[in-house]
Amino acid sequence: MQLASDQTRPHRTPVRAPRAPTTYAFGAVQEKSPFVGYNFEAGDFVLGAPWRQLVKSKASPGEVLTRLLERNSHVHSVEFLVIKLPAADRHPHKNIKGSSLEREALELRASHHIPFWMALTLTAEQRKEILPAGLIEAAGFHRSMSDAASFTVLAKDVGPSLAGIQSRVAENQMATLSSRVQLVTGEEAHIPMLDFRAPTGVTGLDAVRRVSSRLGKPGVILNSGNSYHYYGLSVCPQQDLFKFLGSALLYTPIVDHRWIGHQLVEGRCALRVSSAGASNELPFTVEYVDV
Repeated sequence: MQLASDQTRPHRTPVRAPRAPTTYAFGAVQEKSPFVGYNFEAGDFVLGAPWRQLVKSKASPGEVLTRLLERNSHVHSVEFLVIKLPAADRHPHKNIKGSSLEREALELRASHHIPFWMALTLTAEQRKEILPAGLIEAAGFHRSMSDAASFTVLAKDVGPSLAGIQSRVAENQMATLSSRVQLVTGEEAHIPMLDFRAPTGVTGLDAVRRVSSRLGKPGVILNSGNSYHYYGLSVCPQQDLFKFLGSALLYTPIVDHRWIGHQLVEGRCALRVSSAGASNELPFTVEYVDV
């Protein structure tokens, strides 16, 4: 077989010109926006300065999404979900309310900032107690996103449409952004998302920043009130989203492992973009994640 000589081989450069969305669906960028970068062989390199500036302004989820869509100009539409908040009787500890087991588990959760279910099982194990009837079933309860009201919005209309959705959310509801988007080619893609459990503050944010960086996708971190949310800046295929979520599980309990479980069951993610219950404020940007 004849091999190409050095003179006949095409010259390879580190930077490739962006391809049209129809031929390079998951790497297309919009050159006019300052929020885009360059496509490298190994993946996307994001010019961080505009995103760091966005972080300084404490941008809302809607502002982040607008900039994200400027970067991913091949996204045709996005999906919002209005979800009814779970009733109190769905909480896993309803069958042990007022018991010494519950009190000890709550103390363990508060002192070590771990999920209540984890604190409860550890406490029962230490006390050599069998978990009360119904607790396993309650802990495994999953509310399907298919039960939520769904709104598909064109990428160009995201700003006013989200404002309208937020204004109509009732006290027992919250608006969320679905990770699932539709590309101009008709393909389905996803915005990488993560929900964290690390408490807000210097140490918590440091852990969230380091975990997000290790996961290998440039993104932004938002303060969600009690913890943090993460949005990746480039959409990806569903199988890449699953790999991303699986890798994130290794960082439990910094990440919210139960949230990840629910998203894997659904085949998509969702994060809050409105006020909800005790969280009266919108999440806001606090950090840009480079890799």
